[in-house]
Amino acid sequence: MAAVAVVGALGAHSPRAQAHDLPAAFTPLTAGPSSAPGLALRLSTATGPPGRRVRLRARRLGSRVRARITFGGRRLRVVRTRRDGSLRSWFRVPAREPGVYTVAVRAGRRVARVRFRISPAPARPAPPAFPPAPAGEAPPAPAAPPLSSAPPPPTRLVAAGDIACRPTDVFNEPLKCRHGPVSDRVLALDPDAVATLGDGQYEIATLSDYLASYDPTWGRFKSITRPATGNHEYLASPNRTEAAGHFQYFGALAGDPAKGYYSYSVGSWLAIVINTGALEYTRRSDNALEDDCYPVSCKLGSEQEVWLRALLASQPPDRCVLAYWHHPRYASAFPGSHPELRAVYDALHDGGAELVLAGHSHAYERFAPIDAEGGVDPEFGVREFVVGTGGKDRRFADPVSPFATGSEFRLPNAAGFGVLELELAPAGYEARFVGENGTVLDQANGSCHGRPPA
Repeated sequence: MAAVAVVGALGAHSPRAQAHDLPAAFTPLTAGPSSAPGLALRLSTATGPPGRRVRLRARRLGSRVRARITFGGRRLRVVRTRRDGSLRSWFRVPAREPGVYTVAVRAGRRVARVRFRISPAPARPAPPAFPPAPAGEAPPAPAAPPLSSAPPPPTRLVAAGDIACRPTDVFNEPLKCRHGPVSDRVLALDPDAVATLGDGQYEIATLSDYLASYDPTWGRFKSITRPATGNHEYLASPNRTEAAGHFQYFGALAGDPAKGYYSYSVGSWLAIVINTGALEYTRRSDNALEDDCYPVSCKLGSEQEVWLRALLASQPPDRCVLAYWHHPRYASAFPGSHPELRAVYDALHDGGAELVLAGHSHAYERFAPIDAEGGVDPEFGVREFVVGTGGKDRRFADPVSPFATGSEFRLPNAAGFGVLELELAPAGYEARFVGENGTVLDQANGSCHGRPPA
């Protein structure tokens, strides 16, 4: 990695007016920041066009402190330094006018800065010239205009689990059977894709109940829904070996009924659906089953876990990845965390995944990025959202301290129901929990980070 500059704590700089009209936060610089001994910031390159990935290293920022990376004064991401006070991360050059900008890393009162020059995007080759048309022939049609170099708009995915009550239940009570109003909110958000996080239909997910309760509400966007299975999908089977109603209703959208796990592309992201099935059935004392996802195992070395690792290994190293299933690896609300998902979570962390979505706990909870050992890892951890708020009920007690590892935010039962709205861009995501009345009750964002160092 090339050394770019050694820079120091807070110092002044002098902006230079440019012909292009930019916000003040992105005014290119001519005078660099003042330097002080000790702090060092190094970039893999000092120049590049918008969209280029740039690696970043810094040192002497303080042990295990939060550090903010900014470009031209605007925040790109927040990471945590290592025990020795160093930091390794990366960013993509923002889509800004060519010029010189400041890249800064801030940790408390310590600030390291370097200059970075945005170069013009490579010019597209001119269309070939056509010779004059012979007399009596029509001239050739003009060349098509060049494609726009602007990045595509983010893909919008909406997710929730634990959704539709039985057809015989009383609908639209204050904290019960709100799947109709929640589905209205999904329609208003106008997503490109919908992820259901298991337990789409209660109590026993037969095809007739799906058609009577789920279909008139959440079924309105069935064609863009990619579902995960939950324990209630398997309740119609005495030994929890089949989820017939689920697979009959969704058909090919739900993957192979013998597996229940699959993957698909949503925008530029890879989405992975894991089958945790009737996991809690294996915890019962009236059978000799090993605690595991069931009937499709997810333990280390299982067919599902091996498939997941192979899928992740086949992706470009910087591809953004999210995964979802029913039983949360971590949760503060009843029934809590599920260590049976350890091998799956480890595989996702090793493969550079950004997000995990789960249901089962009838609550909303946001976690910090967490590593394979269960510790908070802002740089390469996988962030989990528990979104069991699709409409069924909020009957379980609010969680109390101590909360699950890495828990950052929880909504009480009184907040009611809602969905997680994700805007998935090529280099990161914006997340919002939207209540059924349209109020944004939580939000977060992050960048795609790729695989951790071996």
